[in-house]
Amino acid sequence: MNFNQTPQQMNDTGYHGGVNNPQRSRPAHGQNAYNSQQRHYQQQEYQQPMTGNHPPASNQSMNNNAKQVPQQHGSQTDEPKRYMNIKSHGKSNAIEFAPDNTQKGWDTLRIEAAPKLGGNTKAYDWANKVSVQITKTELPIVVAVLLGFLPSCEFGNHGDTAKWFSIENQGKAFYIKVGQASDKRMLPCPVPFVEAHLAGMVALSQYAKNFEGMSTDAALEAIKVMSSHMVKNVAFPQARQMSKGR
Repeated sequence: MNFNQTPQQMNDTGYHGGVNNPQRSRPAHGQNAYNSQQRHYQQQEYQQPMTGNHPPASNQSMNNNAKQVPQQHGSQTDEPKRYMNIKSHGKSNAIEFAPDNTQKGWDTLRIEAAPKLGGNTKAYDWANKVSVQITKTELPIVVAVLLGFLPSCEFGNHGDTAKWFSIENQGKAFYIKVGQASDKRMLPCPVPFVEAHLAGMVALSQYAKNFEGMSTDAALEAIKVMSSHMVKNVAFPQARQMSKGR
């Protein structure tokens, strides 16, 4: 026996060379074609991943979809914000409550009053309105009056024309006046109780925005405490028309 003989290499079936297995072995050129085909499939799967059981979309289609997503998102964020304005129309004048922002970024409320146009029309002359922006110290008191925690309030000296406004809770309805001392204009308007309540809720929402993390419930509770102290000490800015008239 020759112990120096080089052992023969075993094939896929475990047999020594010389025994061919057509199902296991591949010719050299066949193996190269197989490897090339595998690389081609792997490259296609990398470039066009499949989603579920559906075939992959073309690269152009995928790129178009990717471009459309930011455009749709941008159209949603760029949509102008809509505010809730509360209007009340009287026989002679109309009153509007609208959310507003001060020059320093304080969220507040704006009160506007306009006279009714002449004739039998139901339209109002909003081009000739008187508009008053409520200050940050006036806002919590206005909320308290509109929501029923204080009986009335009055504030003046707004702007160069010395504009002023007053809000009075008369029980069945509110009575609101807006005017300016420069031309002695005064635009009074009765406001139904429910509409005044809605205006108070808008004012409360605006007030709470100024305090990060504060809920409207917490803001309302703080306003209740403030109102209680003001009533007890008669410290609120009572509307003059309740006693002396204007």
